[in-house]
Amino acid sequence: MKISVIICTYNRANMLKNCLYSLIDQTFPKRDYEIIVVDNGSTDNTKEVVLDIIKENPDTNMRYICEVSPGLSNARNRGYKEAEGEIVAYVDDDVVVSKEWLRCHYESYTEDIIGCVGGKVYVKLPENMELPEWFSGPLMLGFGSLDYGDQKMILSEDRYVVGCNFSVRKSVLMSLKGFDPNLGRRPKKMLGGEEIELQDRIRKLGFHILYNPDAFVFHYVNREKITKKYFYKTAKGYYYWSKYEKVNKNTTWEFLLLTYFKNIIFYTLSLIKNTVLRRKKHTFYAKLMIIRYFYQFLGFLRNIVLKY
Repeated sequence: MKISVIICTYNRANMLKNCLYSLIDQTFPKRDYEIIVVDNGSTDNTKEVVLDIIKENPDTNMRYICEVSPGLSNARNRGYKEAEGEIVAYVDDDVVVSKEWLRCHYESYTEDIIGCVGGKVYVKLPENMELPEWFSGPLMLGFGSLDYGDQKMILSEDRYVVGCNFSVRKSVLMSLKGFDPNLGRRPKKMLGGEEIELQDRIRKLGFHILYNPDAFVFHYVNREKITKKYFYKTAKGYYYWSKYEKVNKNTTWEFLLLTYFKNIIFYTLSLIKNTVLRRKKHTFYAKLMIIRYFYQFLGFLRNIVLKY
């Protein structure tokens, strides 16, 4: 088996259908890839939907697996352990992949030094939906939007591919023991960053992260996510991420602490300015950034207390 596709899912049966059909309709030979659906404790009809699609497509290598341990990292780790392919590709259940997606991912591993590959992500908003007046362009990044241009490139250490569209050598995942289970989304915690932390460790092993724009996907966003409540919850999740901030000789804890304060002050001034000018988009974004850095700071203090 050349490549295994892992889709981790939780209570999104309707969106999952579109993802699976796009994976079935690939130019890549069916004998060379498998699709593994990891159900992370869904209470809807996810299992029935997947089993029906498997029955409808007997020529496709597709499996349904249930992972009872909650958390996206646990589901992703279960997926690569079950995978038979030399390359493990991850895609979200609310994504539709391009017809050449698998071929582009697999053919990106032409050199042994390539450990991880990612591609463009086009965000698709609900049909006929007008964005609220407080919504600004940078918020698209919260939906996984990614575009580094139209050329293949090895990414510098300050750039990453995103979790809804990336692949990794299985041998690399095994040597790193997969994703950190302390990171990743879970039912009552909007914590992310597991794929960023993994890419840092991949680089430390001496491998490169490759960006291939031809391996693109469409990320469909629910209306429920286009709310202030969703973005506030995501910003507060940085409380947990601060534990995994990169610290080296050029980036000390003192530098990070100063950065938190600088950003809080900067966005506070921005909030005041844009409130006076009645720029609702900029006002909300500034408020969101204040919350983010404030919770990162709280997380930083928590780590200090736990350490000493």
